[in-house]
Amino acid sequence: QNSKNGWEISSFIIILRKWVLKKSDRIITKFSNAIMIFS
Repeated sequence: QNSKNGWEISSFIIILRKWVLKKSDRIITKFSNAIMIFS
């Protein structure tokens, strides 16, 4: 029971991390595009 709960938490963290990375990649892309335009 306890190990199952721990697995759910860790898988949730992995999904959250992937989502955050995807979001930050998009922000970084927009930011670097803005720098290219202004430079």
